[in-house]
Amino acid sequence: MDASQIIDEYFRKLAGLIDTFNFERKGHGESMGKDAAGIVAEGIVDRSAAEQRGVDGLWLANDPAYTDFKRAKYGVDLIGFRTGQMISLPSLLGKIDVTPNSVLMTYGTNQPPTRSMSSSYISTSDQAITDTQKAEKFTEKQGRWYAIDEPIADAVREYFAGQLGIFIRELNAR
Repeated sequence: MDASQIIDEYFRKLAGLIDTFNFERKGHGESMGKDAAGIVAEGIVDRSAAEQRGVDGLWLANDPAYTDFKRAKYGVDLIGFRTGQMISLPSLLGKIDVTPNSVLMTYGTNQPPTRSMSSSYISTSDQAITDTQKAEKFTEKQGRWYAIDEPIADAVREYFAGQLGIFIRELNAR
């Protein structure tokens, strides 16, 4: 084997090794892709509850009478939260498709809520609308909220930087 063949073989093996660091690689959970989806979903919950905004800015306030109704019946007055289903982790995670090079999150379970998360009250109209239907109506009124913003992107980058550090330490330990 001449020098150029040795170099070619080295770079082929190196490329193969680098290719193993992908979204399907084992992370804290099932895969790094699913871990990243979880970080995104948690970021959306945090932003929605704490900041009452989507990626395009603050949400429009609810009518004061509706806010009073929600507080009395559901024990919550946050915008976007009524039964708690729409901005819940199961609905945000919905369906996750992970390939080596991509992670696709599809919102929703397409199911109506069976209970309220903050009170024992749930109306028949609540039980007649799915999380995906609520999300569509909410997006029409409030803009993009099921999306990644810079703080969420930073959290995902931080996660992958940590995973890359683990990957490199594992290589060095070989």
